[in-house]
Amino acid sequence: MKLDDLNNANRIYSEFANRYPNDKRTIEAFYHRGAYYFKNKEYDLAKAEFQKAIAHSNEFARTGRDPNLLFASEAYFELGEIEFEEFKAIKLSYPASNLRVQLQNKKDKLTKVVNAYTKVIQMGSLKGFEAMYKVAKAYEVFADAIADQEISPELTADQSLVERDRVFKAAVPAYDRAVEEYKNVIKNIPLLAEKLEISLFDTSTVQKQVPISEDTLMVVQKESFQDSTRDVALKWYKKAEDKISLILYSVAERSGEFIDAYLRQQNPATGTVYLSWKKLLLQKAVAPAINVTLNAHLKNINVSSQLNLKNKYVEESKRKILLTSNILADEYGKLVKKAAEIYQEGSIPVLKDLVEGGENATTPDGLNSLDYNDQMMSIIDYMNEFQTIGINQYNNTLKFASDNQIENDAVLTTQDRLFNLAYENGKLLLDLSARAQAERDHYQALSDTSGDTRYQLGIVYFDDQQSSLKQYAQQNLELSYNIAKDYGIKNVWTNLILAKLVELEPAKYLGDLPKEKFIFTSDPTWLVSKEYNLDWINSTFDDSGWEHSAAVTLPAGLFFATFDSLGINPTPIWVYVAPADTTPVTPGFNLPPDTLGAPDSLGQTDTTRIRRSLDLEDKELPEEEPVPAQATDSILIAQTGEPDTITAYFRKHFKLENRVIDGWALITADDEYHFYLNGDYIKGDETKMYEVVDRVEFIELSDFLKIGENVIAIDVTDFDGPPRNGLRFYMELESLPVEITSAAEKIRQRTAANIDINRLKTIVILNKNRIVSQ
Repeated sequence: MKLDDLNNANRIYSEFANRYPNDKRTIEAFYHRGAYYFKNKEYDLAKAEFQKAIAHSNEFARTGRDPNLLFASEAYFELGEIEFEEFKAIKLSYPASNLRVQLQNKKDKLTKVVNAYTKVIQMGSLKGFEAMYKVAKAYEVFADAIADQEISPELTADQSLVERDRVFKAAVPAYDRAVEEYKNVIKNIPLLAEKLEISLFDTSTVQKQVPISEDTLMVVQKESFQDSTRDVALKWYKKAEDKISLILYSVAERSGEFIDAYLRQQNPATGTVYLSWKKLLLQKAVAPAINVTLNAHLKNINVSSQLNLKNKYVEESKRKILLTSNILADEYGKLVKKAAEIYQEGSIPVLKDLVEGGENATTPDGLNSLDYNDQMMSIIDYMNEFQTIGINQYNNTLKFASDNQIENDAVLTTQDRLFNLAYENGKLLLDLSARAQAERDHYQALSDTSGDTRYQLGIVYFDDQQSSLKQYAQQNLELSYNIAKDYGIKNVWTNLILAKLVELEPAKYLGDLPKEKFIFTSDPTWLVSKEYNLDWINSTFDDSGWEHSAAVTLPAGLFFATFDSLGINPTPIWVYVAPADTTPVTPGFNLPPDTLGAPDSLGQTDTTRIRRSLDLEDKELPEEEPVPAQATDSILIAQTGEPDTITAYFRKHFKLENRVIDGWALITADDEYHFYLNGDYIKGDETKMYEVVDRVEFIELSDFLKIGENVIAIDVTDFDGPPRNGLRFYMELESLPVEITSAAEKIRQRTAANIDINRLKTIVILNKNRIVSQ
């Protein structure tokens, strides 16, 4: 047979069978003859030889002779291979009458293929592993045949697309069945391996020894314990694993091709007809194709999770399912802009012509101003509908990612797209609202000056449009903002959305504004002098010759209720005084290095500045560590001849990058003080009650704070000599990030306009003069 001399081979095999009818090699001879015919695609002859091998094996078994099960099982497998080849050769071709017949033939042949391979599996031979895989492969081929069947060549391009999509969707259940069969392979290969006493995954297990027997089945089992048997089992096991993910991923990708094809469809319609057509396309064609894609990716993720599969197809499905889910949201977002373009560029000029043309004016298609206004309101409704669908679709994507613990770049992309869409289109609707308001005001002015009643319709039309556009904008901004709060998402878009909402409804959203906190407290970085200068309170004053202040150690027993209740501890500071009969100490000499601080990002030295984001209700204040005194009590005691009354002048520089929207300050001094900010007097206290802390409200500070360089100037006068307890100061300011500072300024102005100034002053005075129980 190796020489292709079939006649001699047949003669030799025939003679061998006649001479040695009880020899098991007779079965082997028939098998090799069948393999020769199979190789040459003479399937009928091959079948006959394989069936002879099987028949002789069965006869030998009945008569107690060796049935040579090794080659009998090989013959069964090859019969399955022949059935498989004939199965693949059946094509599903047009016309429809042929398709039905061919489909039934394909189903019948599939049954024969499965039955042939099942017999191999039942024999428990090495070929059983591959036979399991081939059963699943047959179902996959069947699904491919359905998906790739011929369709009518007489269809138009659009009709062909729809029909091809329909046929593919019909094939999806067949692909699902193929996946189930591959799952069976994964389930059953370990069971067959166990029967063959092979540990498929535990290589450390010592295989059991099988008693030697002359029976061929025992020989087959003995051979199965070779290392190659385990390798063969693992080979088909791994191929089945890969197939599961590949099929599901491929179904998703193939469905994705239909999504792209539908989105490329062109329509010459304009205006509201275009919007209606596009909406219908998305609902009836694109959305179903997206669902097929999403289901395939989802099934890939879920099945892979159940079977603990990890491969590139699974990870890519986790990305693609999110990106595919976003396609509808992207398209509806584009439709909002298209509708806005139709409204602003195509519709407003026409409505104005109709209004100014009077009650008899109509469009070429017979619409009067009332009808045309209704059409424009429909466009506005479309904008709202499309925007709402887009936001909700993105939200569904984020929810799916959260529910399935998916964390990848596609999640971040979805977040960015959602809030970008919400802000940009929300702003677009507000801009259109402003345009409608401008048109309304235009007609109001014309009506007032001319008394012409036709302008009243223009007022009514554009007033309704302005109101609807603003209402829809706010609704969708609120929808997206609530989604951001639900997921704890904060980025530039969510800040901008919040800023818009604050402009629209400040009372509701002011408290949500993100803020940055700045804290300035008395410490030895403050500059001090005992020399008075007329300009010392001004920000332009040159204080380069001033000294650093000294920290003071307070006497035991002093209790500051305000500071203690807030949990803050500003360092008391005073003028550094050299001790008597000693060499004067250079100001700042021997100061601990951490008291002067390090230059911040703006180049200034300031250890008191703290920036962090917080809510308006956040009253938690950092507990400050007491700064070690820079002079002992003996140093601070006045030298002989020093007057009891001393005035110290303190200055503190700080920078603000953004406008401050809220804040307050606490201050007390031994004995009296005057507080200036950027050269303007803010507050003073001459009560000499050191332990009673004064509060400075934001309204007292707000007009004098500025972006850039600021200077605090405070003079403190001590009338009664040592111990000099000095100045204690704490100021906390809050500002907004740059992108929403302008919005916050408008809010501040609106809020301030509603404040009863007299009542505020009364509150401040009562607070200042309140006697604190010591």
